[in-house]
Amino acid sequence: MSTLLNLLANRCRFHSSGNFSFKYDGNGIAHQITDESKSKALLTIVGKEYTFETYRDLPIPSRKEALLAAKHMKNIAPFAGRTFLTASNVGEGKTRVHFFVIKEDVAQSICEHSFTIVPESLLLFLALSKDSAITGIRGALGGRITYAELTKDGFKCDVTAINTDDSVAISYPPTSIEASIKQLTQQEYFKLLFSQLASLPSSVYKQIFNGVLFASLWSPSFVKLSSIALSVSLISYMTLASGYLVYKESSLEARVNEQQNSLNELFEQQRKLESLSAQLTSIDNNPLFSHLSAPLWLLTTQLVEKGADILLISSSESETTIRMKAKKSTDVIHFLANSPLLTNPEVTSPAVKTGGKELFAVKFQLVGK
Repeated sequence: MSTLLNLLANRCRFHSSGNFSFKYDGNGIAHQITDESKSKALLTIVGKEYTFETYRDLPIPSRKEALLAAKHMKNIAPFAGRTFLTASNVGEGKTRVHFFVIKEDVAQSICEHSFTIVPESLLLFLALSKDSAITGIRGALGGRITYAELTKDGFKCDVTAINTDDSVAISYPPTSIEASIKQLTQQEYFKLLFSQLASLPSSVYKQIFNGVLFASLWSPSFVKLSSIALSVSLISYMTLASGYLVYKESSLEARVNEQQNSLNELFEQQRKLESLSAQLTSIDNNPLFSHLSAPLWLLTTQLVEKGADILLISSSESETTIRMKAKKSTDVIHFLANSPLLTNPEVTSPAVKTGGKELFAVKFQLVGK
């Protein structure tokens, strides 16, 4: 913790009636008024004077879902501002979401000289939430004392001006100090605030951590080198990204063409199936085929599947003759020659071209006759 405090304290400020910079000396944290223009702070703790705190009990058992819902709630504070959220379960399927809102104009002004901000009251809330034996915290900073308490009715925080730096000499609230109220000297109070930084919401803490990581390197020369490296990285990324997009586009086009070919093949099969179904239906409804035996009916349907148009069927005890049209008579004759349903197929009339098809007749003997 001492290493974290040392890194943070050298780059942090407290914004209240004046701006204070902090330096950790191993025993406590001293403060002094600083000039904002000298360097940009890593983090600024915004005093209670510029924040608003409240809470809502939401009928949502999940803390994560409750926080998501709370982000969309409006008119929480009496002024526009930047909101920090924290949630805890209160039983009966409810989650209590606490809102800490920093005034927008104050936040914008501070962020001109600080990478990130956090409310003083949020840090106090986190400290009280961890220790059930303490109901209140009272700490001083220069000419002010901040008092915060957490009860079953929620979190309350207030600040008052004093005429002395002694945090124990003045009691706030004005009533007697209870044993469960933690009274902190100035150094103890600052140390308490910093010790809560690790408990901040991850989105805020990541900003702080990244800034701490590079705090010792933050100098004009480092900024210049970083800007050059960042520019080169962006140019390289844009070049690679454009090439990758071209590759993805061509790959996607190939997949679309492949899917289109498969779709066309499917439509063609569907068309053939519908045509065959119509032909078989015509066979069932045609009186010409009503007297056919089972083997001859099966053979006829097979010919229809091969694309033949049956014109006439004549059958006797010894042989059967079928007059038909087809695109290629040779294909039909070859099929009949290899069919197990018949023997001795013979063309009785040469094929004659008519209407784009060949007209011909074949006689044969059914197997078993």
